[in-house]
Amino acid sequence: DIVDAVQSLGAEVNTRKGSGGGSGKGSSLPLVVQGPFKSQQVTVAVDRSSQFLSGLMLAGPLTSGGLHLRLKTTPVSRPYIEMTANVMRTFGADVKISDGKIFVAGSGYKSPGIYQVEPDASAASYFWAAAAITGGTIQVTDLNEHSIQGDVAFVSVLEGMGATVETVESHKGYQNRLSRGHRDQPHKGRLSQGHQGGISVTGGSLRGGRFDLSDLSDTVPTLAVVAALADGSTTIQGIGFIRAKESDRIAAVVTELRRCGINAYEHSDGFTVAPVPGCAAVGAQIETYDDHRIAMAFSILGLVVPNMEIKNPGCVTKTFPGFFEQLEKIRSPRTASPPPELEPSPSSTVSPELEPSPSSEAKHSPEPSQRRSCL
Repeated sequence: DIVDAVQSLGAEVNTRKGSGGGSGKGSSLPLVVQGPFKSQQVTVAVDRSSQFLSGLMLAGPLTSGGLHLRLKTTPVSRPYIEMTANVMRTFGADVKISDGKIFVAGSGYKSPGIYQVEPDASAASYFWAAAAITGGTIQVTDLNEHSIQGDVAFVSVLEGMGATVETVESHKGYQNRLSRGHRDQPHKGRLSQGHQGGISVTGGSLRGGRFDLSDLSDTVPTLAVVAALADGSTTIQGIGFIRAKESDRIAAVVTELRRCGINAYEHSDGFTVAPVPGCAAVGAQIETYDDHRIAMAFSILGLVVPNMEIKNPGCVTKTFPGFFEQLEKIRSPRTASPPPELEPSPSSTVSPELEPSPSSEAKHSPEPSQRRSCL
């Protein structure tokens, strides 16, 4: 889709299948793109990924006449489109979004001087999920519910499943913990250890539900492992397009949950996780499909399910090279205050209440004859 769009704007794209002028179908990396754009208008399909559209938007200010982008389909992951536009505006770009259309003026960029990048809410979701399934507490600092990132809404999903979510506000060295829904009843302030507030999740009795994650699709594998430990079934929908991510994430998640003895099945636009009452998840060797999000999500399941082993763990370096080191920190026994600092993409702190099971160390899974299947 992106190759077709760039070629229709007049740029030359050389791929392994040939050079500019032909369809981008079947094209593969590496690509060599040579401008300039000769046209200012293009129709873009955005039903598989918002990233193609974001790329064109970012190029718009550097063109001579700007870009008029017409959306052929309803966009997926819409918050990322808004986030792209907001960041571009901060850097002086003129971006206008209307129904099915985006105009980007060719007026260039201007530095805002200092720009603070938010912590990565997608990376933070693994630690919020860890708190939810272990009954502990994790606070991710420097993120709040007004974040420009769509994935921060993951905490609302956890809240809907029974976790407790609090916004932690920092004022002059002290923190107020504000329970969502009870903002007029702040908890007693405490010394903030220099952090800038954030979002805190505390685990509880989890229950299933039905969730549309079309706007926060990167958190789908994470929610799937939370659902594996909840009471009742959980259906995740609106995510058919994630079959074209680094792996077919619908098929991959369902396959690996079933490998752990969890009942799960696919739909055209999602899947259902339906744990069998009285049957616990069992450890297994998890195939990651070279997909960083599959690897990280099932590692979180290993905090409470013994004998989990992650194949090809190095795939997490795509977005979170230090993931396993940070995961080990929240597994560590309780230590004196202040709590340990996490340094994933989010700058985070972990509440000392979280003590995941020591059995979460990576081990070889037992022989099939030793595993109790619930399916």
